Amino acid sequence: MLSVVSSASRTSLFGGARVSAVSLARAHFTTGNVVASSDAAPGDEVKPDMKLLSRLRKETELSIKHVRTALIKTNNDYDLALEELRKLGASVAAKVSGRSMGEGLVFSFVKASDASSSLMMEMSCETDFVAYSQLMQKTSTSVGERLRAIYEASPSVTAGALRSATPSEELTTDPEVSASMHELVGKLSENIALQRAVLLKAPRGGLVGSYTHLRTAEDIGGRLSASVVFAPAAPVEEDFTPSEELKDFANKVAQHVVGSTGPGAVGVTVADLLEQPFLFDPSTTVANLIKKHAQSTPGGLELAGFERFDVGVGPAFALASGESSTEASN
Repeated sequence: MLSVVSSASRTSLFGGARVSAVSLARAHFTTGNVVASSDAAPGDEVKPDMKLLSRLRKETELSIKHVRTALIKTNNDYDLALEELRKLGASVAAKVSGRSMGEGLVFSFVKASDASSSLMMEMSCETDFVAYSQLMQKTSTSVGERLRAIYEASPSVTAGALRSATPSEELTTDPEVSASMHELVGKLSENIALQRAVLLKAPRGGLVGSYTHLRTAEDIGGRLSASVVFAPAAPVEEDFTPSEELKDFANKVAQHVVGSTGPGAVGVTVADLLEQPFLFDPSTTVANLIKKHAQSTPGGLELAGFERFDVGVGPAFALASGESSTEASN
């Protein structure tokens, strides 16, 4: 029997001290004259090195104003200036932590090599302009891949758990994730939070599928997203790489979840989903199509669970074992 991590028994997968505020924003630097350090002659004003300014602008994507101020403050010391810029978001966390975050995006990142796992996450922010910005998409991708690595190295996943999740307040205790969130807020000047994340991991011989509504080549996130996880009906010992046809079918089942369930998929079980007419072929059921595609796999195929994320709603999930949950989002 496949083991499952329930939401009630979740434990932190992240080491290190907690970050007191996930939502961070840019610091406000004084723009007046700055007295030169001891390296400059008395009365001289430190002027930013233009090559360093250009380099830091390119590397951090921050405004000229902030990069200029950091260079002046550190007397054109690249490392110290970079450190100043990295502190940009944390320095005013208290000022923005209470701001309402009514917008955001949800993401499903499937492991491209073998479709063995899907990392789902929600990023909340104040405006849709920021939500759909290239920087939000880029940072969300890097954060998602980092979270996947953390989850897949955890004892619960290595022991065979289909679903693993972490309390929202513990998501940014990882230094790399925390630094990415600091930089994101410093650049976009909004209250932004990594709201939730979950990993669906298929056992050997299985696969995952995902679908994000209104996703485009440029926008990898959307307002709602779903992932499904398939497991073999019988144990599989050899490595299994699903065909492109099977991957496409798994993704369509995830799209079916989005199209055939309400917000958060509240109250919908795996058994319910299996008996529904398939979204792309109403003449047959989801269960019948799974049986058809199972013939191309070494151990058969069963729908083991699914999860749906809606911005501001959830998370809701259902597993074939009977476990399910619907929780209020922040």
